[in-house]
Amino acid sequence: MMPHKVIMGSKARAVLAESLSHAVRAVVVSLGPAGCAVLRDRGANSVETVHSGGSIARIVADEAGPWSIAPRILGEVLADTERDFGDGTARVACICEAIFASGAQAAAHGVPLGALADALLDLAPRLDELLAAETCDAPPLAALAEAACYDAEIAQALASLDAAVNPHGVIDIRESWKPGIRIQSAAGFVLDVQPEAIGFAATEQVALTMNRASVLIVNDIVDSFGPFARILEQFVAKNRSLVIVARGFGPEARAALLSNRKGLGLNLLGLVPEDVSLRAAAVLEDLAVATGGAVIDDRLGSSLADVRPAMLGQARQVHWSGTRAILSDPAGQPDAIEYRRNELIAEAKKQQYLALDRDHLLRRAARLAGLWAEIQIGAQGGLSSSQRVTRAKAALSVIRHASIAGVVPGGGVALARVGKALEQRARPTSATGASHFAARAVAAGCQAVTYRIAANAGSDGRAAVTLASGPRRDAVAYDASRRASIALRDWPIADPLSITQSILRRAISAAATMLRVEVLVCC
Repeated sequence: MMPHKVIMGSKARAVLAESLSHAVRAVVVSLGPAGCAVLRDRGANSVETVHSGGSIARIVADEAGPWSIAPRILGEVLADTERDFGDGTARVACICEAIFASGAQAAAHGVPLGALADALLDLAPRLDELLAAETCDAPPLAALAEAACYDAEIAQALASLDAAVNPHGVIDIRESWKPGIRIQSAAGFVLDVQPEAIGFAATEQVALTMNRASVLIVNDIVDSFGPFARILEQFVAKNRSLVIVARGFGPEARAALLSNRKGLGLNLLGLVPEDVSLRAAAVLEDLAVATGGAVIDDRLGSSLADVRPAMLGQARQVHWSGTRAILSDPAGQPDAIEYRRNELIAEAKKQQYLALDRDHLLRRAARLAGLWAEIQIGAQGGLSSSQRVTRAKAALSVIRHASIAGVVPGGGVALARVGKALEQRARPTSATGASHFAARAVAAGCQAVTYRIAANAGSDGRAAVTLASGPRRDAVAYDASRRASIALRDWPIADPLSITQSILRRAISAAATMLRVEVLVCC
């Protein structure tokens, strides 16, 4: 058995402080429009370029031993931030390191670090109020998005979509091998399907639209077409369209669908969900709720032989193209759809540590809302398609949160002003002065963001903080993209209030966790 190494007291805090500072120095170079990328040596003559703070943190935390503890704690916080907001990781790292460094210095003044950590967490409601007091008018959506992604083309694309500002809408952001950006949008329930229209020959696999369509939903593989004969007779008489969505179709059913469609002149289409297993069953249930139909499932006591017209879902129009079917004006009951959405959102909250499951649940909930768009993004201007996709997701998150809770001056300006307010109001409240030192530590963290953005642009960070922290009528913000100062009243850059509050809370929580450490035990 390998012996454990124990590091205690001030030595433990020194290890945390130095390793945290080392990790944060790598992360904060990406902060702001003048931020830089990080090159990672992957060995075997391979070099990787990394732009996002979360990705940089994962690289520097990929170690073992006592020097890895602080970077790993930071990396977990940044991963959660990146998952929830698409960005903000460099700001969290910058604030956290400044708070921890200032807090560690308080130990030299006899402040118990446990009390200091408690005082840091107790500041949260006050900080929310201070940030809320900095709210301002939101700039146009395109400007808001561009400040988050530094990409005018992506910003304009997002600003053009109603789904971007609708919290219930869904925007799929996908990589494309073609340069530039392509947009597709639609209103209705969106169903991802396998790229084949069942009932059509290989030469007929082109986009098609069916009007006044009924939808038969089967949670099984359909092997025989026999039970459909009675239903089909009614569709022939009424010249109606029928879409059959099932887990799969056997050879006999495929041949029957093709021959019946050609022989009877039916608008007949078979589709198979892209998802498999339990996920496919769940998506079929969503489709039933959206269209007002029923899921045919032997395990639930229903079969194809028992199908009645009332069990079919309805949609004004069904458009199929490749891997997607869009059902316009589905006939589901609004109350049932909203209840289903709330169920999915509640389940997603329980899966906060299972990112793929959580994202799948939220996507399903959004698609039930009936507002959908897709942006395909290709490489351009020296950035890969994956880098542009990451930036687009961050910009979308900013638009969404800004539309819900409003905005504050961006570029670290609101944080710098909150930091100044904390400095002015900080007073020792006890013999240890924990609240006083907590306020000073958070003030240092808030001001660190503006300082670093200006420093990355080659300017005086202290001067940028001082100018931004003045009285509102005289305050000046530093525009790192243009390397120029702008009066705060004319400042076009904004950050969502809710994201800024969350970033500050997460940074404080991480710093408080590390300040409580008295012992490091490592293999």
